[in-house]
This record gives sequence, C-alpha cells and structure tokens, in this order.
Amino acid sequence: SDVVGVDISADMIDYARSKGGRFELLDLSQSSLDESFDLGTSFMMLHWPPPKARLAILKNVKKMCTTFCAGFHGQGSCEEGVLAVEASTEITNLPSMFTRDSKEQWQNVFFEAGFSRVDITERTIKTTYPDLEGCKMRLDAAWPPILLPHHSLSETNHILQNAAEILYSKYDATMTSRVLEVTAS
Repeated sequence: SDVVGVDISADMIDYARSKGGRFELLDLSQSSLDESFDLGTSFMMLHWPPPKARLAILKNVKKMCTTFCAGFHGQGSCEEGVLAVEASTEITNLPSMFTRDSKEQWQNVFFEAGFSRVDITERTIKTTYPDLEGCKMRLDAAWPPILLPHHSLSETNHILQNAAEILYSKYDATMTSRVLEVTAS
C-alpha cells in the first residue's frame, strides 16, 4: 500500500520529507496527481480556501481517490473566538474560512465535485479554557497569520489580549467547535 502526502507549502513538504516517506508539493485547487488511491484524507483544511477553490480541490481529489474522508469546521464553529477578535479590531473582511458553510452547503459542494455518496456527521465540542492565559494561548494558535498582514506584531498581540479578555468574560472562556466529519465516494 502506497501512502503519499501532499501540501501546498514547500516548507511543510521539506519538513515532511525530512521525516521519511513520499510527499509531493501540490496545489489541489490547480491540479491532481496522475495516480489513483483507494482513500484520501484531509483534516482541518477544507474550511480555509474560498468556495471556488474548495470545489476545485474536491474535483481533483475525486479524480485521484475512490473514497475521501475529511474533517473540518462547520457553520458557527469557534464563533465565540471570531466575535471576540472582531470586537478587538477594525478588520471587516475576514478570510473565507470564517464564513463556515453548513452541513447542507458542504454536501452540495461534494455532489457538485462528482461524489455520488456523501455522508456528513456534525459533532459539537465545547472547550472551556482554565483561565485568561488559556484563552490567549488558544487565540494565539490561530490568529497571528490572519492579523499580521493588517497589523504590527505588537498590535496583533494587543488585539489578541483584548479578544482573550472578551472570550474569558463574555463567553465564559468557552469556544464551541462544530466539526463536520465527511465520508464521500
């Protein structure tokens, strides 16, 4: 059985190759490998690209994979963190990942990409952080790459500190993940 990893980031591919195995630099929104696989997987990636790219990615995955299993954020996922950051900054055009599509919208995209069987399970996971520092650490894990094109490092840190305080006080230090688990063939 062959296992092949793909990523759009040359740095990630270099790192993965240093650990052994086969890894290919590939932008799935533009092309696919000229190979077929029984199974393709993707975890916490599909909610990042804009809608047109998502469809292109899934069409290319369908060309390569008999079955595809994925997990990613659904509609309303981590909304508490998004609202806390929005309240702490002037950014009004957040990346498309924050528009988070519903289970039904995703099902339609998979069908449009050519999959004939699509099973989607939605799981809700509430995570409560122990303190203000835990809230800040959680926001620091996701937001700097989104904020840094618009703000300096010190401004980004200030925004995330304010957002952590909002998450801690207004949302009881809790974020709700709505994860979609998909099996498509």
